[in-house]
Amino acid sequence: MGKWIANKTASAQVLFTLSFIALALLVFTGRLSAGSNSEIATSSAEIAPTNKTAFQSGADLMPSFGDASVSAQSYLRNVEIEPLTLPQASGGDGQLAYILLPFLPAGLSFDPETLTLSGTPTEAIAKRPYTLSALDADGDFASLTFTLDVQMPRPDFNGDGRVDFADFLLFTAQFGLSQSDAEFDARFDLDGDGTIGFVDFLIFGRAFGN
Repeated sequence: MGKWIANKTASAQVLFTLSFIALALLVFTGRLSAGSNSEIATSSAEIAPTNKTAFQSGADLMPSFGDASVSAQSYLRNVEIEPLTLPQASGGDGQLAYILLPFLPAGLSFDPETLTLSGTPTEAIAKRPYTLSALDADGDFASLTFTLDVQMPRPDFNGDGRVDFADFLLFTAQFGLSQSDAEFDARFDLDGDGTIGFVDFLIFGRAFGN
């Protein structure tokens, strides 16, 4: 009985020793692995230059619009706007790229090459700020903000300063036409749905006499 207990104790000691060695190896291997990864990450960060570093042989150049500004823009729906050329920025590192945000109302477009805003707005929007940004090659940018709105046109079709019977006669001549008709005139499509109909008549009626 004593011999059996001695053998069992010896076996337990061997098992404990092997378990301890295995645990030590796992801990050591984990530290080694963590150390290697840390060194690799550090090396990558030191070797890989950022875009900004590539341009900083001298002072970092910042783009700027200087004293340029853009006046508030107010357009009429379904009336083509006079093309507007926005200011160009100067300075910066490398070539400048331009973006105008938020999205323009339907019918208007912005050409980032010529910095030109053009088109015929087909939806009315309340006054809102728009921001023109110039971004250089290493991520620096300059911004310029202005406001833009598109109003419903006043149905003074003959331009005499009043919405009266003369305008009514012009309107009735267009009533019932749609965009597929050759005689269609978008000025009379007051709600912008592509057809000169009853809703347009109601809009005209509210303005009549003013």
